[in-house]
Amino acid sequence: MHGTRLITNILDETISTKELIKHYHKRWDIELAFDEIKNRQCVTLKGQSPTVFRSKTAELVEQELYAILVTYNCIRQLMYQAGEIYDQEPRFISFLDVFQLIVDAIPIISITKPKQIPSILNYLLNLIGQSDIDRPRRPRLNPRVIKIKSSKFKRKNASHQSEYRNFEEELESFVFQ
Repeated sequence: MHGTRLITNILDETISTKELIKHYHKRWDIELAFDEIKNRQCVTLKGQSPTVFRSKTAELVEQELYAILVTYNCIRQLMYQAGEIYDQEPRFISFLDVFQLIVDAIPIISITKPKQIPSILNYLLNLIGQSDIDRPRRPRLNPRVIKIKSSKFKRKNASHQSEYRNFEEELESFVFQ
């Protein structure tokens, strides 16, 4: 049995300890979202560095940021809709594939007559519903190490790879009060 502790700022007493532990790894979804925005959505061309804010004033930089976030949420909304229609968990739909589908569809949609847009949207949702991620997400446990030697922690090396843990199984062995 590992001596693991979970510290949280969730103060809702109706959430059980078991629920907190079970959903702890979903917090990484926000890290994945940041990665999708920075390294997928905001990359200008394949192989180039991410888009830099070009505005000269703070207000316009803020406007650019909002545009990026709105676009990201629109993409995620389409993924959610496709998941609902095709009984697919949106977290298991590939953001990169969906983003590319949308980029490819924009020229077609821009010259389409308004009455034809619903059929194109349905077709796009169908493609999105089939865009599975290339490998399933896994529960992660990463050792507490750093890459450079400037700390009391061990230096990171090949033996510090993520390991698989079945948290559902481990939870069953805990006694909750």
